Amino acid sequence: MRFGKMKKKYFLVRLLLTLFSSLLIFLFILPYLLLLFKVINIGNILGLCIGFFILFIGLFLPRIINIIKKLLKLKLGKILILFLSSILVIGFIFFTYAQYLMISKISTKNQQINTVIVLGCRVIGESPSIMLNERIDACYKYLTNNPYTIAILSGGQGIDEGISEAECMYRALLKKGISEDRLLKENQSTTTKENITFSKQIILEKQLSTEVMIITNDYHCYRAAYIAKQLGLQPKTYSAKTHWYLLPTFYLREICAIIFQCIL
Repeated sequence: MRFGKMKKKYFLVRLLLTLFSSLLIFLFILPYLLLLFKVINIGNILGLCIGFFILFIGLFLPRIINIIKKLLKLKLGKILILFLSSILVIGFIFFTYAQYLMISKISTKNQQINTVIVLGCRVIGESPSIMLNERIDACYKYLTNNPYTIAILSGGQGIDEGISEAECMYRALLKKGISEDRLLKENQSTTTKENITFSKQIILEKQLSTEVMIITNDYHCYRAAYIAKQLGLQPKTYSAKTHWYLLPTFYLREICAIIFQCIL
């Protein structure tokens, strides 16, 4: 009888938790369902785990509260709850700080910088993926507004890609009317750090300015700028807008990367 009353008491909370968790599960599974290349990374895996965890809490909240009450009567139980609570609080602080860092570097200001580095992203066959298209569009806009700027298109070729990411961006920008003498290709890199390291080599070889504008997706700007600064460049960022249904997965993935970077 008492358990039944508890169920009614927490009905609204359970309903909200269930609805919220269902929304999370839907958002994190979307990139896998909608895209030709099925996105599976730490972002949507962790997001789905969080979603199912919240769903579990929503479904079994009265039982969980009963267990917590019993644990609080035991000394070891209190220590366990304090430990788990501390982990949650520390995790929330790290998450919030990483989110702040990411947002702080999102910018679409048209600052006049003579050297641009465009970071590559996945190529499907010989065509740009959605996110690479977003970066190409941002690069085109920036180069159009700054006619004396040189762009280094950075990105190698994956085993399932028909051409390198640099070549894909090069072709797309030529079609949009950007002159080929304003485009340099770096087609060996496979990571963000390699993108910037190999692009720096081109900058030094061509005697370009080390004050650079990095063009990438909004969620990626902070980490790209951080790496560039560590490598001795003076970076600013120009953000490509990310499609809404990709944001949760890639933001969470990037937050994990930033936390990992801070720990190391």
